[in-house]
Amino acid sequence: MITAKKALLFVIALASISQVGFLLHKENFNTSKKNHSTEQNIIVFVHGTVNSPRTTGQALKVLRNTVDNSGYDKKTEFMRNDPFFFQSQAIDQLGLIPVDINNFQYGSAKCLFAHIYEMVAQQAKEGVTTNNNYYTFGWTGTLSKSARLRGAEKLYKSLQKEVDYFKNLGIKTRITLVGYSHGGNVCLNLAHMATQSPYNRPTIDELILLGTPIQKGAYRSIKNSIFKNIYNIYSEKDNVQVMDWFSTDSLPARKFIRSKKKRLPAKLKQIRLRIVETKLNKQTNRSKKITTEPTHSHLWFFAWGQYKFEQHSCPLNPVPVGAFIPMIISTADKSQHKDVTIDITLNNGMIGFEQRDPETIFQALMPGQLISKFMGNVQDCIPSNYSDDYNEKYSKSIKLLV
Repeated sequence: MITAKKALLFVIALASISQVGFLLHKENFNTSKKNHSTEQNIIVFVHGTVNSPRTTGQALKVLRNTVDNSGYDKKTEFMRNDPFFFQSQAIDQLGLIPVDINNFQYGSAKCLFAHIYEMVAQQAKEGVTTNNNYYTFGWTGTLSKSARLRGAEKLYKSLQKEVDYFKNLGIKTRITLVGYSHGGNVCLNLAHMATQSPYNRPTIDELILLGTPIQKGAYRSIKNSIFKNIYNIYSEKDNVQVMDWFSTDSLPARKFIRSKKKRLPAKLKQIRLRIVETKLNKQTNRSKKITTEPTHSHLWFFAWGQYKFEQHSCPLNPVPVGAFIPMIISTADKSQHKDVTIDITLNNGMIGFEQRDPETIFQALMPGQLISKFMGNVQDCIPSNYSDDYNEKYSKSIKLLV
């Protein structure tokens, strides 16, 4: 039973770690429909929860799934429409919005994220050219079961329209969804939509869950045939992932657990992430490997200095781990194991991806030249005074409608 004391603890915990990120630009790029080849990849980034409850009363409304038109709901909407907060993650307006990967500029996090993702994807394909079309999908971001279900309904219909567009041109499509945090549960809810509206349903070739709170209902969703391949990427240090005790149907977990009652489908692969940095001790001239694991914000947000509550920075900063997903998956797919650990290694200006199983070490490397190139792009996009402005605006937003 959830007591008022537990509700208060939940509010305090989320208040200390909440991440916010929202709209920056209102451009509606049409790059997804320029290159008409025989097959097109549709890659969609789905953000997580926008705002968490700040009071016990708000938390109890989340528990009862009665947040619609509440003070918390209105405050979330207010923050969701503030263009400032959209400078640190892949998010845009509500709905399915194309992203121009070559239009990255000051403060344009969605374009920068997609641009780096594309560079990493082409490296992972080892020279095989693919036609990738990038999109963001925006939902309300409310910490609510019903909000995630409504988001899934809109995503389902948007994908149907996009697939039909290409189909009318005689072009086949392949869909990849990257769902961060509860954005992953929005994607998993597509299974419900497919059951309710099976006509002309889209096929999700790859569903990538990134730091998604795994709920009881997700075990049913991953078995639905709408999903062909599923990757659950998580970190043991991601405490936020397992913190939502209120808007979920059970205590959330980091990964799917196999049991006699819960058989996991063969199409599911689970990937634990670690980061291994090699540092040289100048005094002893010896190298030392330091292993860390990314936090919830490290997975998705550009680190412009806004998260001062975090004690340890990520060695990949300011680039989020999620931008390297294509290399992570490519490395994991080289193993037949369904539950793997990927070490992202940093050594002498190189970024490596290592997957160790009992017999073999699978390794992929990103050359320093490629890293230097996208880091130069990062420098062009860093917002000035973002850390101070973020804390000021975030403090004001917390006071609103409390």
